[in-house]
Amino acid sequence: MYYGSEGIMGRFIAIICFLFSSAAAASDYHLLAQTGSYSGALTLGLGYQKSYFTGEVMAGYVPEKLGGEDLYSASFKSIFHPNSCAPIIVRCTRVYGGVNVVLSLFDSDTFILQPSQYPAGYYPPNGVRAAIFAGLEFFTSGNYSFYAEISSLDLYLETWVRSDYKMSIESVTTYGIGYKINLREFYE
Repeated sequence: MYYGSEGIMGRFIAIICFLFSSAAAASDYHLLAQTGSYSGALTLGLGYQKSYFTGEVMAGYVPEKLGGEDLYSASFKSIFHPNSCAPIIVRCTRVYGGVNVVLSLFDSDTFILQPSQYPAGYYPPNGVRAAIFAGLEFFTSGNYSFYAEISSLDLYLETWVRSDYKMSIESVTTYGIGYKINLREFYE
């Protein structure tokens, strides 16, 4: 199911820009840049935080040099974290975890519904994947933070469990790092 990467990604980026323009006066919004954790080699996004929940919308890219072809993705991240921070290493350190839904429907090799040329059940859908993750976010002075997380795709976790945990945890997980800028500093 090919949707045309330029058109879909262009629309996705336009949605992020619209959300950014709508969010400009609010202090609960942040911009982010991330690499890894199944979201792309370069991922840019917008997030909204309220109390113990953060939602993020991201557009990811993996260049041909790394992925064999240019790959595009859209991610929708639900993050849960305690309201309090611990003053460890930096001004504030927060533990978090959540679910990331990754859409990769922007090339001919990914699909939600199995293509008709294959027998029923031949390939599982690969255009939508869920990943679980956990991480640490470090808040510095000002409205900036950086974070590191570990994550695993639903399919990898299922394989790990079916193997009676004989596979190493490193073979079913990946890591990501990122940087956030809270918009409060720019619009107060």
